[in-house]
Amino acid sequence: MSSRFSLGFLSRVYSPGFEPKVYRDTVELFKVAEELGFDSGWVAQHHFASENGRLPSPLVLLAAIAQRTRRISLGTGIIVLPQEAPLRLAEDASVLDLLSNGRLELGLGAGFDPDTFTAFGREPEARHRDYEQHLQQLIHALGNAPLTDSGSRLLPRAAGLGQRIWEATSRVERVA
Repeated sequence: MSSRFSLGFLSRVYSPGFEPKVYRDTVELFKVAEELGFDSGWVAQHHFASENGRLPSPLVLLAAIAQRTRRISLGTGIIVLPQEAPLRLAEDASVLDLLSNGRLELGLGAGFDPDTFTAFGREPEARHRDYEQHLQQLIHALGNAPLTDSGSRLLPRAAGLGQRIWEATSRVERVA
């Protein structure tokens, strides 16, 4: 039995002082990583230009990267799902997946920053419950299930994206 070796990296999209150049530098990082043979690159979502990272909208940055690369997989590590509208996320992720020719890897998590949850009008203590609800709605939409009584479905549809969802967790019972 042989296994395939895969090389990837994670960027927090960070610079000590916030400057728009951090986004251009991240695009360049992906281009160079692809040239060097990396298989995947991942970006982390952080709101309010925190010391953890400077990227509130990972799908927007990955769309720019998709237009400047051809092969490298484009991952979110992670999008804080309880702070997102699941159907809107499904639509945006589908468009990006189509633009990138099926290279999106959708990493999701429950998040941790109470101030961010408060700013988004969400209860930090409900993050795991909200994560589970939003995950089911997202999977439902990406799986081409009817979204309304009249049968409306997610369009555009990105075939296979629902099988490229990655989950981060802070709960021991979920790891098992």
